[in-house]
Formats: sequence, C-alpha cells, structure tokens
Amino acid sequence: YLLENIPENHWLTRYPAFPPGDFFLFDSRVNRLRIRVQDEFITRPQLCKRLFKDIIIHRTVRLKQYLWTFITTDQTDNDSNDNSEQNLIAQFRALPLWSQFSASVYRQISKGSIYKNRLSVITQSSFDTFWIAPMLTQGRSLWYRILNQKLPTNQYLSQIGTVNSPSCRLCGHLTDDFDHFLFFCKSKQTVWLSVMDTYFSEIDLSLDDIYHTLISLAKPTKLSILKYNRYLTILSTTQWCIWSYYWRFILSAVPFNPISIIKLIDLHCNILLRTHHLLTDL
Repeated sequence: YLLENIPENHWLTRYPAFPPGDFFLFDSRVNRLRIRVQDEFITRPQLCKRLFKDIIIHRTVRLKQYLWTFITTDQTDNDSNDNSEQNLIAQFRALPLWSQFSASVYRQISKGSIYKNRLSVITQSSFDTFWIAPMLTQGRSLWYRILNQKLPTNQYLSQIGTVNSPSCRLCGHLTDDFDHFLFFCKSKQTVWLSVMDTYFSEIDLSLDDIYHTLISLAKPTKLSILKYNRYLTILSTTQWCIWSYYWRFILSAVPFNPISIIKLIDLHCNILLRTHHLLTDL
C-alpha cells in the first residue's frame, strides 16, 4: 500500500510484514510524514538503510502517489486539540483505498475469527500428552502451528501477494491449500507411506488416521494409550523433516528426496526413542 514498482525479485518481497513504522515517521514539529534518517532507524536498521537507498539513490522503488500529500502538505490544524498522529490515521482511513477494505473478507483470508475454536476441540488429556511426549523442539513448535492452522500455504501466500500462483511448488497440484500443504501432496505422502511401513506395520493404521492426529491430536482407536507417546514422537519427527526439506527445496533448490528425508527421520527417531526408552513394538 505504500510502495510501487517493486520488481518481483526485489529483496523487499521476502519481508511482506515489514512494518511501515520502522521506515516512516510523522514529524509533529512540521505536521508532515517523512522517511526516517539514518540515526532514527531503531528496528531493522540495515533493512531500512537498504530501502532508503533504493528509494532516494537508486530509485528502483517508488512511493505511492498518495503518500506525497502527507509528505508535502501540513496534515493537522495548529488550533486543533487533536493529537497529530491520530489526525494522520484518520486521514489515511479517509482515503479511497480504505473504502475497499472488508472486515469479512479479511477474516476469511486470515481465518482469525475461528482461532479459538481450533484448540477447543482438543481434549486436555491429549494436550497434556502432546507437551510431555519426546519431540524435537522445532518439531513441537511446528505441530502447534498446525493445530492452529497457521501454515504458509501457497493458496494463502498468493492471496496476500507474496507468490503469483496458488499451486503447489512441489508437485504442481492446482491449489496448495492447508490439507494439501500439510499432508496430501503426493511427494510428501511418499515419505508418510514409508514411515507407516517402518514404524506402524504391526497395526492397521491408515493415512487418514495420521492426518487426523496431525490436525487434532486424535488417538487412533487401534493404538494403545501406552504407545501414544511413541506415536506422537514419530509423527512429529516426520512432519519436521518433511518441512525442513520442503523449505530447502523452495529456498535453496535442494532436491526433495524422499530417501534422504527418511534417513533423517530414522536418525532423529532412533535418538529420541532410545533416549526416552520407547524402543518397543507398537
């Protein structure tokens, strides 16, 4: 909303949540908006300096035209008792751009309106087991994001303008929604099928059983409660290793190789299960 002519390969596209307040400042002495100068960059100073050069020196990025109204014109009445920053916010909201804002559309995209309901369906006993089950720290954090449905799917990233297409960058599926990103991508399911064969061959588990555990911590009926900790450890480790290789593929073009992923899963699972005396048959 503040900048234009940003090239697709520009470094700023990697920071969609870059706060404007880190770069812009409302100067109450002159009642105008301005870009912070070098000594005023408090947070992310290196990024701010880089953006400053791109706008002022290199001119590879331009400010939106409407911003110049706030930069070149006094925005408050000196006789007014209103706080100048509040006046500035009010003027921003009066712009035609804000007339297009829809709270319902925003909630639909962010799904913030159902945030509390996601965890309310999980039993306290399942949560207790989740917190004490042996897991890699990063694996537990990732799983908690899954329970809150906070995953960077291509469908969501395309809605906020971070990527151009909602399709899966791994298998090419038309829509990379939450379910596909999490579990139903064919490339990822190859790994899950191998894990099922290695660790769960003695019980009749299905892919749906594992999927429902990932999104709700539900224990499969065929699984003993005594083996639930071990089950969570294996699922958490598998999910984290898939996640790790996925982002290596996206960011560094490292091949998404199921054989390499499975070897990493086995390595972490053996350490976790042996350390916590869980190397028993399911």
